[in-house]
Amino acid sequence: MVPGLLTTWLITLSFAAGPDDLRPVAPLKVPKERAAWEAQRVELLRDVRSVLGGLPERPPHGKVRFDGPGTEHPNLLRVTIEPPTGPTLHGWATANGREGSPTVIYMHGRGRGKSREVAAPGPTGVSIVDEFAKRGLAVISIDSLMDDDESPWTTTKTIDRLPAWAAVVRADLQTLDALRARSTFDTQRVAVVGHDLGAARALWLAALDDRVKCAFTIGLTRPSDLLAKQRTTPAPWLEKMLIKFDVDALSALCAPRGLSTFVGTEDPESPVSGVAVIRDAYDQAMRLYPAKERIPQYDFTYGEIGGEFTLLEWDSMMEFIDKALLPQGATPLPHPPEPEPVVDADFLDLAAHGIAGWVPEMSQRPGTWTWRDGVIACRPGNNEYGWLRAPIEVDDFILSLDWKVPKSGNSGVFIRSRPVFWTIPSTEEGKLLVETKGLEWPSRTGFELQAADGFGPASKYSTASLYRHAAPANVPMKPAGEWNHYTIRARGPRIEVWLNGEQVQDTRINELPTLRRLPLNGYIGLQNHGNGAEFRNVRLKLVPDSGRD
Repeated sequence: MVPGLLTTWLITLSFAAGPDDLRPVAPLKVPKERAAWEAQRVELLRDVRSVLGGLPERPPHGKVRFDGPGTEHPNLLRVTIEPPTGPTLHGWATANGREGSPTVIYMHGRGRGKSREVAAPGPTGVSIVDEFAKRGLAVISIDSLMDDDESPWTTTKTIDRLPAWAAVVRADLQTLDALRARSTFDTQRVAVVGHDLGAARALWLAALDDRVKCAFTIGLTRPSDLLAKQRTTPAPWLEKMLIKFDVDALSALCAPRGLSTFVGTEDPESPVSGVAVIRDAYDQAMRLYPAKERIPQYDFTYGEIGGEFTLLEWDSMMEFIDKALLPQGATPLPHPPEPEPVVDADFLDLAAHGIAGWVPEMSQRPGTWTWRDGVIACRPGNNEYGWLRAPIEVDDFILSLDWKVPKSGNSGVFIRSRPVFWTIPSTEEGKLLVETKGLEWPSRTGFELQAADGFGPASKYSTASLYRHAAPANVPMKPAGEWNHYTIRARGPRIEVWLNGEQVQDTRINELPTLRRLPLNGYIGLQNHGNGAEFRNVRLKLVPDSGRD
């Protein structure tokens, strides 16, 4: 069965309109003025609730009970929600958590009784509840009211026996209200994650309730594209679908909050194969809000959608929620700043006479990387990403180099990364494939020391961060277009960084909760992030194993 297809049904169903309304609607166009959009947004929300049978903005709060912990998982409590109207809801929630933890609502895939998926091992071998718990996040997952034991490819009755979508949305809003009943849930920092069937639930909940700060959906497609790509005569159930609110409108309602969507399919013969979510309306709405009002968002990306998480989906979900919910900011040094290592005669200049022996990887033209008068320059073409890998693999070392980027430029220095054995043409399609292969990026097989302009104060994503893993204590960066200097010392699990002479990192990577693999050796490299960057004085000194601490 194609999970994205069932998701599509539920987005497009309306139970308030008659047969005469069976017609596609044009993609949503967002006004160019903020005031006009806000007025349209209010009207759009009113229309959505009307289609759902006059859904109130805040359904009455019901009774909530937490029991357990259950035998299925020691870190879970059984949850029972008794709404004022409608069926009783059942699910699972975090048993042990800190007071006021940021909260993730996990909306599972097909079938009833699947809220326990939060306790099942993910692609890393760690369950969702445990993965979130080590990051300080609380989790709640409630069984869906949907039951789809029959495949849509073998029956035309399935759509007729689905309960009203309004009841599903109302139940999900009750789940959001239930968070108030337990102090371990922070109702001001809530993310929804929807996989498969749950992708539609997540999008609707995020669109209708601004208490949701971000939504991560996997397996979501655009209904009108589905109809346009239907290769054969539409099945009877497909003809019954009402395209009243497409993904465009629901996505736009989420702005300026974060929204990430993976699209794709496991079945290349299905009508949703290769269909991309149309992000235009969401992007148009996001541009109307100043940067300080936006919650960090993640790019819309192709993924291999299946009945379970893939590793790429899993890692992207973790990064997205980390950016949106978890505190960023500087990480103070655990000690007074130490002096920067001095470059001496034992350092080898890796590019003293050019970059012969260095290896350009991923998506590179012959002229992307050049060397002249001691300067390594990156001048990428359109849709071109990759890295220039140094010729030798190293264990413990001290690396010294200068770098500069243009205004809003983005680059980085890779350490302890693995080679990449694939090449993709520099095209828009190639860019999507590069994103899909993101698990093999050198920033994931090793570490990236971020080197970018305009990324704000110290955080896990700023300049001088071990990107995605550890924030610097400070970012004493020079303006765009000027030379900056890095010194990096790596000894076993300890990584120290100096930026322009000031120590900004001293991190024990074996203590990082975000790290899946502990890289203690690998290659050094320079990043091509699709824009210009320059490097010089790339000097390396190997450190004996005895220096590890």
